[in-house]
Amino acid sequence: MQGDTQQQHETFRGMLALDEYGTRRIKQWMKHSIEPALRQLGKVIMQISQSVYTANKRFRIIQPSAIQEEREQELNIPIYNDMGQAIGKSMDYSAAKFDVRIVAGSTLPVNRWAYLAELKELLQFGVIDDIAVLAETDVRNKEQIAKRKSLYSQLQGQLGQLQEAVKDKEGTIETLERQLVQAGIKGKVMQAEMEITKKKEEVKGDIKDTYRSTEAKQKLLQNVMSNEVDSSKKDLSREVQFAKKELQSNNKNK
Repeated sequence: MQGDTQQQHETFRGMLALDEYGTRRIKQWMKHSIEPALRQLGKVIMQISQSVYTANKRFRIIQPSAIQEEREQELNIPIYNDMGQAIGKSMDYSAAKFDVRIVAGSTLPVNRWAYLAELKELLQFGVIDDIAVLAETDVRNKEQIAKRKSLYSQLQGQLGQLQEAVKDKEGTIETLERQLVQAGIKGKVMQAEMEITKKKEEVKGDIKDTYRSTEAKQKLLQNVMSNEVDSSKKDLSREVQFAKKELQSNNKNK
């Protein structure tokens, strides 16, 4: 550390600032001296390993990535023909072409607790996700945890879709219930209209029947009265004739 370390800070922000202040010169030296040397050393080791590892070999790589903690890689896998003779190699390491890459800042000291605290703050702000925070921790079985988190997120998404579907179904059910109530009201109104129309027709029929009966009675009464008048006329005519005959007979006797 090439800096003023007398004033100590209690918070991780102060420690992070102290690390930044104390490693400024180291970063320049690492970038222009150490990292080019490591890159050149990697190329030399690559050439040596390509001439050394010619047989079938299986490597176990510890933590190749932040989430995948362990992985196996097999090189120079022999390829056999139908006769059981080796005719070639799969994953031939001696013929591989690749570059050596230096990860920026990988050779510098890092205050890991301050870095984790910073990741937590970024997670709260929504800049990164929880998988990125998990990748920087020392928790075991991170790969399985990431798979479970992925499964949980899928289940959560499916749950959200099911909830939306249930809401749509509930809305459809409410709409159908309203339509059913309206249809019931319309049916009752139509039934009432039909009953009113039926009663109306019945009343009309009763009135017509009463009118026909009254008309028939009137005609019968008229006929009876006409017959009585005719009978009275006949009786009066007979009396008149009888009176004339008596008057004539009386005149003759005188």
